[in-house]
Amino acid sequence: MTFILTVLLLFAQAEVTTSSPAPTSSEQQDMEARNKNILRQLETLNSSDLSCQKKEDCETLGIGQMQCGGPSDYLTVSKKNRSYAEMLKASQKHQAATREYNALYVSARIGTCGMAIVPNVDCRQHRCVEVVPVD
Repeated sequence: MTFILTVLLLFAQAEVTTSSPAPTSSEQQDMEARNKNILRQLETLNSSDLSCQKKEDCETLGIGQMQCGGPSDYLTVSKKNRSYAEMLKASQKHQAATREYNALYVSARIGTCGMAIVPNVDCRQHRCVEVVPVD
């Protein structure tokens, strides 16, 4: 049994080391910087206005991209934000850029195929907030 586990671990380690490209590529670094800039822009636009009158003014936008599909995280936003349309475009752009990056530089064999949980949002004291359920 120990022999089988050792062989499996060695095989898994070989898969990880042979399937990942060198992380020093200037193109890869450029893509990482572009993705960070898009996310920074989105967060800046969002932080300027999270105001709301009712719960329906609030929602979440998917950001990033899991290797097996779906957003890697969510951002609580206000639909009343005057930059809302621009935030929607930036969210979609960030997801597409992350999907492209994952396809080029991240092996599906070493990544997780989980699902980010969409947070609950609410309008509290005229501000959109993420609500953590109480058990």
